[in-house]
Amino acid sequence: EAAIIHQSRAIDAITHMIGILTKDQRKIVESQRTIENMLLDIQARQTEQLNEIIARLDAIDTDAAERRLARIAKERRQFVQEMLSKHAVADPTYIAQEKSPCDEGARVGVLGAINRWVWDMASGSQNFFWLSGNPGMWEVCDLCFSCEIFQS
Repeated sequence: EAAIIHQSRAIDAITHMIGILTKDQRKIVESQRTIENMLLDIQARQTEQLNEIIARLDAIDTDAAERRLARIAKERRQFVQEMLSKHAVADPTYIAQEKSPCDEGARVGVLGAINRWVWDMASGSQNFFWLSGNPGMWEVCDLCFSCEIFQS
């Protein structure tokens, strides 16, 4: 009987220890879940912070690139202005150069046609004048001369 009582007490002690261990195991599992959630939160915050850092670096890179492009554009404009200022005529108009766009008596037929078209006020007259020809065949000369005449 003493051995049975002793074994019974040992079983009770073991059962009690198992109960304590089970409670401790639950606490450990809960603690593990809490730690895992905390790690996920930390990971999410780190990802947000890294994205903010990347966005800031991109903005810095973009600003630097824009400043570089603006500087290059400014340098190009200055270069073109310097090159043009060496070779360009100050006022390239016919009047400033005291030139006539056409020699006297040249292109009389075309200029006459332009003149008739301008002053044709009939209801059936055309609304536009088509002037065409091969490149360099006086079209600009004709128009400049006509404009000069109609301005005065």
